[in-house]
Formats: sequence, structure tokens, C-alpha cells
Amino acid sequence: MVRVYLLFFITGILMIIFSFLVIRSETIYHYYIFENYYTIVARSIFLILAGVSLLFSVLYRFTGTILFSKTWSIMHFICFLCLFVNIWTWGILERAFFGDYLSQSLTTNQSIGESETFMKYQRIYLSSSFILTFLQLTYFVNLICGMIFQKSK
Repeated sequence: MVRVYLLFFITGILMIIFSFLVIRSETIYHYYIFENYYTIVARSIFLILAGVSLLFSVLYRFTGTILFSKTWSIMHFICFLCLFVNIWTWGILERAFFGDYLSQSLTTNQSIGESETFMKYQRIYLSSSFILTFLQLTYFVNLICGMIFQKSK
């Protein structure tokens, strides 16, 4: 049987290694949310994700018998991996689509068109990131349903 806490633990350790070996320290992600411009250091995002993964590992380890459904646990893990992939590919898209575009000024119509296309991609990525972050609450729903319906073993 799949032990979800081990999956989260291994993922957390791999994310820590990933954040130090793959992500350069000067890599920055840019987000435009509600007319505000945010820059976030990519390494810190992945270290936070690694910490959350290790936290879920501990939670699943100690509450595994109380949980309502193993399928929900697997779904939670898959959503977490999708969140990681979403954030990672956002950085790749940002660098591949624009390169150093964000430090340049808009001077041509082509740049304005590229900017509009980029903003559409960003809305898709941000929307899916918010949905996947919201789906991390699956653990708590699984735990509450498990406590309410207390399956007999």
C-alpha cells in the first residue's frame, strides 16, 4: 500500500535539493496581481513548498489511521506535485517568453502584443496556482470527514 507520508517526505527532501542545485540564487519570479507588481525570489518559493511538503509528511504520519480516504490522500499528493510543476514551469515560461523583457521598456507594437499574450498566460498560471493551493485543504477535509464518520477497522 502507498504510504503518503513517505511520498511527501521524499518530495520535500527532493525539493530542498532542487532549490539549491537547480534554482539559481538570483532567479526572480514576477507576478502582476490586482494591478500590483510582485517580485519573489524563486529559491524561497521552492523552500517554502519543501517545508509544506515536510509538514504534510508529519501530519500524514501521525493522522494516517484517522483519515477518511486513502484516495483523497493520493489526490492531495498529486495536487501538490501539480502545484510544484505549475510554479516551476511559470519561471521557465517567463524566461523563455521574455528573457530580460521585464527590465526593458515597451517601445514597439510587437512588445505590446507580447505583453498582452504574456499577461494571458500569467492569468492562467495564477488561476491554476490558486486552485491548486486551495486543493491543499483536501487533507483537512479528509481528516474532518475521518473524525466524523470514524470508519471501524
